This record gives sequence, C-alpha cells and structure tokens, in this order.
Amino acid sequence: MSMLALALLVLGVTPSQEAFDAGTAAYRAGDYAAAASNFALVAASDPGNAPVFYNLGNAFNGMGRPGPAVAAYERALQLDPALDAARQNRDKVLAQTKRNMAKPLPPDWEQALFFWAERIAAPRLFLTGLLLWAFFWAFLALRLVRPLPWHRLTASLLALVCLLFLGAAWAKSHPQRLAVASDAEVPVYFAKDSADSPRFLLHEGDRVLVERIDPEWVLVSTVGGERGWVPNGAMTLVESPQTAPVLGQEQPPSDTAQSVGNKES
Repeated sequence: MSMLALALLVLGVTPSQEAFDAGTAAYRAGDYAAAASNFALVAASDPGNAPVFYNLGNAFNGMGRPGPAVAAYERALQLDPALDAARQNRDKVLAQTKRNMAKPLPPDWEQALFFWAERIAAPRLFLTGLLLWAFFWAFLALRLVRPLPWHRLTASLLALVCLLFLGAAWAKSHPQRLAVASDAEVPVYFAKDSADSPRFLLHEGDRVLVERIDPEWVLVSTVGGERGWVPNGAMTLVESPQTAPVLGQEQPPSDTAQSVGNKES
C-alpha cells in the first residue's frame, strides 16, 4: 500500500471518495474529460452506485459524447429506476440524436408480469419478497395454533404476491444486455468481416440488444428485428459504461447536463 493510500485511510478518506471529489471539482470547472475519468474510477470500484453513473453520464454529455452518456444514464436507471434526473437527462440526449431509436424491450411475459415494478429497485423488491415469505410461514404457523377464516385463500395470496416480488427482483437483477452506438455511424455486418458491405447502419445513441460478445465483435439486434455484427470498439455496454474510452473534443455542456449529484455509499 502506498503512503498516500495509507494516509487517506488514516484520515478516513477512501481512494473512491477522493476520485469522486476530484470528478465533481473537474466537472464544475468544465474539465469534463477529467470528470469522466474520475467518475469511471469510482464506478469501477463501486458498480452498484446509481448516482455515480448519473454523474458519469453528465460528464460524457459535457464532452459531447452522447453514446457513452446514454449508456451511463441507462445503467443508473437499471440500478435505481426512480432516479428521475437520469431519465430526464437520457431523454434529452436521445432527443438530440439522429433518430432517437427506441430500445429493445424485455420479453412480453416479463412486461406483463412485472409492469408494476418498473420504477422499483431490485433490493427493495427482494426485501419485500423476503418479508412476505416470512409472513407466509408465520401465517401457516399461526394456523396450527388457532383456526383462521379464509386461511387457504390468504396463504395462497401471500405466496403469489411473494413470488411476484421475488420474480421482479430477479428480473431487475438480470436485465437484458444492452449496448449503445458510440460513433457517429456504426456499420453492422452480416458476418465478422469489415471488408463486407454493411447490412445497415447504427447512429450514435442507438440502443441495441446484445446477443453475443466476442473479443473484437458484438452480435446485436435492434428493436425492429435487424441483426448483425458490430466492431466491439464502436459500442458502449450499458452494464459497464465506465469502460468507454475518454476521448474526443470537449464541448460546452448542453442543457441536458444538470448539476452533479452526491455520491451515496
């Protein structure tokens, strides 16, 4: 351990917090590349922190990189669907893209069963499911001690609602893999050969479903059913937007970049 890291620990400041503070200061100073680099470090060490990905999206947006910005906002919303600031910024960025293409939706059965949980985070769903599971067994135990009216119906309803909450928690914890086009134009090929003619083009900010990832290629499909191979470096995975390279000419922040939020531990 370096002397600097040891000193930070003694002072109660973790490297992650130091990077977050540096990112916040850089963002406020208009150095969006430095802000993105620091927020990416925090996201790598704390991948479950939605506000960090929101801040990363703001930094990418300030750099004029809508693709990685959309990916970071999408990741923030996967972790905390109630983070309306990320949703608003994502929608504003998408409105400025070439075609604002809709993203692929979950399977029909998942939408039908869990539509009510759209803005509830997975940990809250899981905790509620566990509580309902405990109530279910407590109710059965109480039924052994004294007769209860409508005990079969009540037990069945408790079990059903419990399974719905746990199922929704599982679905939220295992979202479909999405990626966002991160170049102005991204050719999509029939096979893994860039010498071929592209089947179609993606534009920066377009969101697609990831079907397979190879070392240099990604198999993707659009909401309209178009499908093909894309060079890996042209896409930003929603599950890890912090891996997007911090490149490009910095630009003044658009009105989509709201103030940087606080880091939550």
